[in-house]
Amino acid sequence: MVSTITGNPILDFTVIQTMSVFYLSEAALHLLKWQDSESRYAGRLFQPPAAAWYAKAGGTRLKMTNDAARPCMKTTGYSIQALSRMAHILPYYRTVSCLSHSSLHREWKTAAALQLQFCLEYQEENHCSPGERSAILEGGACLLHTGHSVEETPDFMPALQDLFEKITQDLDISMISTMELAEVIRGVSVWLKYNNIKQRSDFLAYLALEVLNRKSRSGLFHCSPEGNASASSGQQFFILDALLQSYPFVQLDHILEEVFNLFSNLYRIAYKDTIDLFAFKRRNISYTAFDIGALLTCLNRLAEYSSGESNQRDIINNIIDSFLEMLIQSYNKFHEKEIRKLLRWVCLSHHGLIKRKDKPKIMTVFPKRIHLTYPYLDINWNRKGMTNQTGIFYLSSSLLSLLDKEDTEFPGDADVKIDIPTLETLKTLLDLFINQL
Repeated sequence: MVSTITGNPILDFTVIQTMSVFYLSEAALHLLKWQDSESRYAGRLFQPPAAAWYAKAGGTRLKMTNDAARPCMKTTGYSIQALSRMAHILPYYRTVSCLSHSSLHREWKTAAALQLQFCLEYQEENHCSPGERSAILEGGACLLHTGHSVEETPDFMPALQDLFEKITQDLDISMISTMELAEVIRGVSVWLKYNNIKQRSDFLAYLALEVLNRKSRSGLFHCSPEGNASASSGQQFFILDALLQSYPFVQLDHILEEVFNLFSNLYRIAYKDTIDLFAFKRRNISYTAFDIGALLTCLNRLAEYSSGESNQRDIINNIIDSFLEMLIQSYNKFHEKEIRKLLRWVCLSHHGLIKRKDKPKIMTVFPKRIHLTYPYLDINWNRKGMTNQTGIFYLSSSLLSLLDKEDTEFPGDADVKIDIPTLETLKTLLDLFINQL
């Protein structure tokens, strides 16, 4: 077993994923004049920080791909969340020496602030979709929530408020995919929560009802306003999670009832008796980093809204814990030497003992897709194909949100007494995960 970094295996895994991209990836747009930034901490950075990330990286060295046309605002928005959350959470844990320095945490928070500043300026001068703008808004709310100080970097509130108004005023839902509507719902909900808004939002109610209207006969979400194609499995969970995030500002019980009905349909379609596993394929079971992040955050929010008078909440939380234990144990088993190599390189480069441009070949990032084989549930960590940096930052931010209790608190009464028809099947799923660990 790999040596612990923080004593928390979920946080250890997240730290490795975030640091792997942050320090090793070259698929980034670097800020060349970082020392001229308004941030007094930016000038202390050892090298030009990444102002923005590209969605994909090529090869094991995470090189820029040939088709990279422009930096990805969604990837960078999730990066802002992951870096600011990691810098906020780690000081509360006893960590290995190379992560215990406040200057390292400051580097991550400073990079997050510089990325937010870049994104806000970029979306003013370039065309960005509503989903991209929402990712920037959500990243900004996360940075402010985790302790951003206007004395260190610019005051982002005016620009973020302008961005919020732009999103809510310039939206044509007839031209937007269901996934992008969910991204808008999520970003706006996070922004309203950060600003402690209590009243109902007609804008979110309108979007939530539109999303719920986009269902196929099988009970799954459509990809777009027209056509019969269903969204992918990861997107189904992402959309459900976004609807639950909007509930405090929509305040329609119909939303909760539909979400749980949709989850029941999703379970009925995804659970395969022949292989006894929660999957969307039969023998070739696979997950992307995005799929896992969406699944876990959706289950976590379902648990928050489950009735506290029964053991529904505990059952779902146990499912999350069991799935993560299986994933992280397998990851640590196959990457022990690589993790130690990464931590040593970060430590030495941070102290100036080696140059950061001399990056080693370390394969610790989450691959494009992991494959599980039945019946032993061995995980294949093969890294063929492009690395999806968007998914890695999204997964990292999602896992950090599970550790941040404040992030899961909802305005008003979150203990909604609603019957979950899938309780017995969730129990079966829990037993399945436990038996196969």
